[in-house]
Amino acid sequence: MPYTGIIKNQVVVLEEGVLLPEGTKVTVFPENNEVRRKELREKWNRFDEGAERVFQQLLAEVGTTSDSVEILRRLRDARADR
Repeated sequence: MPYTGIIKNQVVVLEEGVLLPEGTKVTVFPENNEVRRKELREKWNRFDEGAERVFQQLLAEVGTTSDSVEILRRLRDARADR
């Protein structure tokens, strides 16, 4: 059963009349989804930057060939040289 409340001083204050036992675990879903959207956007940007770095590193290691067998061979050779 969902309850509503607000955050005060970093504590969840439930609506009047709701009493849950001390130590009860709860999950909070903010009604203002903009906060969650901002979090996800920041995570995506970090992922995107990391993916771009990996792509650039792979491109530097394998060159410009589009032959997948050749790419795999070059990657194995590069890994073996480390």
